[in-house]
Amino acid sequence: MSLLKTKLQAVLAEKNSKVIPTNIRAGVTLFGVEGNLEPDKPDQTKNATPSTVAQTIQADTGYELAQVNIAAVDNTIDANILAGNIKTGVTILGVAGTVVEEDPEHADYDDCVTIADEILGTENNEGESGDV
Repeated sequence: MSLLKTKLQAVLAEKNSKVIPTNIRAGVTLFGVEGNLEPDKPDQTKNATPSTVAQTIQADTGYELAQVNIAAVDNTIDANILAGNIKTGVTILGVAGTVVEEDPEHADYDDCVTIADEILGTENNEGESGDV
C-alpha cells in the first residue's frame, strides 16, 4: 500500500498547492482557506461631451472602463463661433466666415471722399472726387 499512499500524497500536495486565497473567490472558504479573489468587474461605456477644458473620464465604482465615446467637435462648442465673427474665406469648425475686412489703405480715402461730398454737397458715383 505504500505505493498507493505515496501517489495519493503526491496528488494531494499538488492540489493543495492550488488551494490558495488568490485562487478562491472572496467570501468562499475551501479546505480551511478563505479566498480573496475579487470577481471581474463589468465593463462600462461612457459618453463625453467635447469641451474647451480638459476632462478626466473614470469608471464608476464597481466597473471597468471599456470605452469612452466623445462626440465630434463642432461649432456648438462655443457660442461665439458664428459666421459674423469669422473673416470671409476662413472656415472654423464647419462655419464659413462672412466678415469682410476693410483695406486700411483705402478706409481713410473712402472716409475723406464721403466727408468731402457732404461738405461740397456733391455726389460722386464713381467713388472718386477732385482733390481732397
